[in-house]
Amino acid sequence: MVGALAAGLGVAAIPAAAAQPATAERDSPAEATAASAQAARSGQQVEVVSQRTAYATVYANPDGTFTQDTSVTPVRTKVGKRLVDIDATLAAAPDGTVVPKAAAVGLVFSGGGSTPLVTITRDGRSMSVD
Repeated sequence: MVGALAAGLGVAAIPAAAAQPATAERDSPAEATAASAQAARSGQQVEVVSQRTAYATVYANPDGTFTQDTSVTPVRTKVGKRLVDIDATLAAAPDGTVVPKAAAVGLVFSGGGSTPLVTITRDGRSMSVD
């Protein structure tokens, strides 16, 4: 899947695995139908949660159409089996390191001492700055 910036300034490849939702209900017509009906009743957009991915959000519109908002960077990440919003808020971990609450990559800042200043991990590969 490829997403392009609306202004045409660039193109970014979105990993296929990351573009898939965390639920098995990806093609849930029942949820889409229910969201569409709720949008029509309320006059407001309603999210079709089963269509949520790390990069996209799908909404049912009051007029019966659907809108997909897609980002070239992740707006959600998997925590366990759930997709959660990216949260860069830093917090102390039990081992004394400092980590973001929810990031698209593993990111660990040193709590001091002789450990690396920062380590970033993605897809089983890591890089550290001493």
